[in-house]
Amino acid sequence: AYGSADILNECRFSLLSLALVASEWTKANVEKVVYTDQPDYFSLYGVQTMELPPAKVKEWRGNIDFVHRVKIKMLDDFFAKNPSDTTVLYVDTDTYFLQDIKSLFDQIGPHTFLMHTPEGTLHSGKNLILKKIHRFLKKHDFG
Repeated sequence: AYGSADILNECRFSLLSLALVASEWTKANVEKVVYTDQPDYFSLYGVQTMELPPAKVKEWRGNIDFVHRVKIKMLDDFFAKNPSDTTVLYVDTDTYFLQDIKSLFDQIGPHTFLMHTPEGTLHSGKNLILKKIHRFLKKHDFG
């Protein structure tokens, strides 16, 4: 959650929606971590914040200034700082919760992951981002 107030507020709404439906298990066992350039914005939300200054965002976007690379680098950073057996449920700021998440944690395990919605295959052409990734991959040899 970095950048514009809209994104920060979106994240706060997500946190509030989780708090509204959280079971006692979730309250006791789920630690919420927010990577942000404005940690004070989340001081009342019971989350751990990881500082994400603009220079780090720029570095994580890489040479081609790819905005979605920040998510991958953030996950790399998180896993580098936490035990390898940490169970993680990654959500974007635009996620809102309609029910408790304990059942999701019950399903996550080694070699098991969940996705909310499959966004399609790279070659399907159904999504602008997937189209761009597909074009990029076709142009480069990674062998």
